[in-house]
Amino acid sequence: MAASRLRRVLALVRRLPGASSAELYVRRAVFIRDLRRLNDVLATTALANRYFVCGGLLLGWARNGKVLLEDIDDADFAYLAEDAGAFESAARVLARAGYEPVARFVNNDGQPTEHVFRRHGARFEFFALWHREGLVRYFMYDAGDELVCERAHQDLVPFRFLGRTWLKPAGHEAVLTATYGDWRSSRADWNFADAGTVIARRPATFARQPWNPVAGELPSLPSPK
Repeated sequence: MAASRLRRVLALVRRLPGASSAELYVRRAVFIRDLRRLNDVLATTALANRYFVCGGLLLGWARNGKVLLEDIDDADFAYLAEDAGAFESAARVLARAGYEPVARFVNNDGQPTEHVFRRHGARFEFFALWHREGLVRYFMYDAGDELVCERAHQDLVPFRFLGRTWLKPAGHEAVLTATYGDWRSSRADWNFADAGTVIARRPATFARQPWNPVAGELPSLPSPK
């Protein structure tokens, strides 16, 4: 659905009784269609079978088998930093398929750690993970700070969701518990900066940068210090 058409549809929906709820369901339907398209596009790239579902998208599947209505504008995925080359080539394909690259985040060691695409107002984020002695390390950013995060490494297994096959951590319940605590209960006040995987918070030196994978080469991802 073109962005202009989506705006027209939402404008009509907002005139209906119960417009707020109706708009959420329309946006979720568009979000799900874009997730399926993302899966189909990445299946044609070198990143196929090298990225996995995490964050709120994994939480929605584990909790009730659905995309959470409160999380219809953000989808989180991750890949191992050793697969950076596969991600680089896949990013170009995604961009050409209509997923607009809007930003990347770089940690204090100068390593790209997170890449963000946008489509129909939703964010599709890809996090790089590094192996560290039975753990994986990744980075998030909040209010000018860099959040260093670690959790136990998990092998990946396939699962069906939204009519597609994806990968997820084999012990997804342990991953969700490490991140959210009581992940089976909804918490309106939960914020990603409160994740149980955060081990350090420090001022960010580089953080958010413009990004266009089609225009040039992306840098490699060295091992973190």
